[in-house]
Amino acid sequence: MSTAAATRARGRRMRMLPATVILALVGVTTAFPLLYALVTALRTQSDYGRGSLALPREITFQNLQDAWQAAGLGRLAVNSLVVVSISVAVTVLVSSMAAFALVHLGLPARVGRFGTLTALFLLALPSTVLITPIFKVTLDLGLLNSYLGLVLVYVSLSSPFGIYMMTTYFRAVPREILQAAEVDGASPVRRFVSVAIPLARPAMATLTALTALTLWNDLLFSLILIQDPQRRTLTVGVSLLESSFAQSSSAVVLTAGLLISTLPPLVLFVFMNRSLMRGLVAGALK
Repeated sequence: MSTAAATRARGRRMRMLPATVILALVGVTTAFPLLYALVTALRTQSDYGRGSLALPREITFQNLQDAWQAAGLGRLAVNSLVVVSISVAVTVLVSSMAAFALVHLGLPARVGRFGTLTALFLLALPSTVLITPIFKVTLDLGLLNSYLGLVLVYVSLSSPFGIYMMTTYFRAVPREILQAAEVDGASPVRRFVSVAIPLARPAMATLTALTALTLWNDLLFSLILIQDPQRRTLTVGVSLLESSFAQSSSAVVLTAGLLISTLPPLVLFVFMNRSLMRGLVAGALK
């Protein structure tokens, strides 16, 4: 390597150094809460009493077992899995269909703009503003303490973001591709299923992951709409875990419960990491 090339390479490394340091700090800051929860969940209460940041002298899985059994987290995890899976599937389907209709079904431009602006307006509404009307409607429809009521609320709250995201993606899809399918005699449903969905898979995967993570961590609506202890979601069960234990042991057990509730989103991210990154990159390039 010539002296000039070595100098340029060294200059590039020096220019990248601030970004590398910042990314390293962000990574450490992001990973620290998870590592702290893991260490705390695997130590005894007496060991935790020495100092929350001290290294554990012994490792125990009793806290995880206590949290799992005391609050019935296994059953609550199944409840969350069912509700979130159905809500995510319906949200992605409804958002994709609505976005496809707004962009590629020949609707007037003002209709598409109105749909996009409506989605943005709904996104701007704080969830706390909607608590009272949502509870009232759910109660009047007899859907309180039912998974159907919670799923409908989740879908209605998640769809505005999904419609906005999928509309942005479908606008970048060349119209010639869908017009060619239309010339071949494909119906709107056929064009959506056979052409639009394969093209939109990266965006749909990204929407699936983001929606699933948001709904899995929801506490507000699941706490208000599901009051039956047998039907609670995992997040609600973990939030009520502290009352099941004495104050002396609540910290480590509660942390164990939090760790358990964090595992499913982590597993989802690991399995969907490649699809999620592909969708984000595709959206950025478009």
